[in-house]
Parts: sequence; structure tokens; C-alpha cells
Amino acid sequence: MEPDRTIFEKLSPNMASLIAQFLNFKDLLSLGMVSRHLRTIFYEFNNSWLAVMKNYNLPESLITNLKPLDDFKDIFKQKVIKLGNCYIKLGFATKSWLIFPASEIPYDWKGSEYWPLEAHKDSWFGDTPIPHLKSVCWFKMYGEFVIPRGKYSLNFRICADKTFNLEKSFFYLDRDGCPEHMLKFAFTEEVENNLKKEVGCFTILKLGEFDLSDYPEKEVKVLLGSQHGNDWWKHGFWFDAVIFMPI
Repeated sequence: MEPDRTIFEKLSPNMASLIAQFLNFKDLLSLGMVSRHLRTIFYEFNNSWLAVMKNYNLPESLITNLKPLDDFKDIFKQKVIKLGNCYIKLGFATKSWLIFPASEIPYDWKGSEYWPLEAHKDSWFGDTPIPHLKSVCWFKMYGEFVIPRGKYSLNFRICADKTFNLEKSFFYLDRDGCPEHMLKFAFTEEVENNLKKEVGCFTILKLGEFDLSDYPEKEVKVLLGSQHGNDWWKHGFWFDAVIFMPI
């Protein structure tokens, strides 16, 4: 018996919107591409699209102005998907990663011969150049990120080369307006040795966990900073992304 290929066209707007709430946005986009009836319902009726996107633990400021068929037209070709000023990686709704390109994070000597921006074939961001640390004494990086309140792990996607050495430098994460560090991570000898085992390959390095579940606002500004451990030379790694993984 042949399947009824018009079944979706017969769905009422209310029923289609209910079904949409149980789909991930990749499937939702696929249906919208093959059915004008569903596309109209998902993207124009009762904010079905926004209801689904809010399941992904994303800042509301990123999704309120989305135009799905425009913003995600190349979704099936991408390793990560751009949303406003950040990216997400496909996964279960409540476990989607918030990803920020390292190339957009301020740091001392950015774009210089010591710490240039260069393309890497294995970057999540295609041909977009990413930071490649060649050699600096003063290791200083900082950034601001807006994330929904919740519990997360902070991670870097990095690739060490043969000269890799950060000489006890450390990173910290603060909540905006709070003087105490929520998280502090040092590049100890053990951490560096483990990264050197993966020379030439990108790896996701977990820096630690933090909890903002009780924060009164829906969205929180967090501040990433770093400190060089000494005045010796630091060398040798590609920095692709800062990743916030919901726990």
C-alpha cells in the first residue's frame, strides 16, 4: 500500500504546531522545505518556530529575529550553525552547545606575526581564519558572552602543535558584576602533556563547570579572562572556539 504523501497537507494549524514542538529544528526545517502548507504554519502561525527554538536553551535575543529559511539554508552542509553572534552544534534540544568563534575574541597581539589569524582545514568555521599562537610572552585573552541561566561546562576547542607550551598560564570565568571567579583553570604540566599527545588534532578541552541556575534574570553576561603565569615564551596552538555545554 502506498503511503499517503499528502497527509501533512491535511493537518490543521493547531495539530501541526503541536507536532512541531516534538521535533528538533533540523527536522522542522526539512519539513518546511518540502511543504508550503507546513512552512506557513511553522513560521507564521502561533510562533511555532520560536516555541521550538526556545527548547534549545538559547538566548532569546538570538532567536527573536530569525528567518529560518534564510538563516539556515545551508544547515545540512555546516559542522556548526550560526545564530546571531554565536553558533550551535546539533544535538538534543536541551543539550545543544553554545559556541563562540575564538577569532572574534579580543586578545593582545591579535593579528600580529606573533599571534596571527590563519585558516585551518579542520576548523568548525570553514575558511574563516582562527587564532594561531606562534610565540608571545604576554598572554592575555578576554571576552564577554551572554548565555541563558543554567548549569554549564566551559570548554575550548584547540589544536596543539609541536612547540605547544603555555607555561602555567590560566583562564578564569566571572559573572558580570561579581568580584569572585566562578571558575579557574590552569595549564598545568599534566594538561600540557595530555594535549601534546594529540598534536595536530583538534580536541575539546574541559576547563570546568559552573552553575547559574539561580540567577534572577533569564540571561547572564559572563566574562572570560586569562593571565600569563610567568614572563617566559608561550607557543604553539590553534584556538577554534569557546564552548558552553549545558549540563
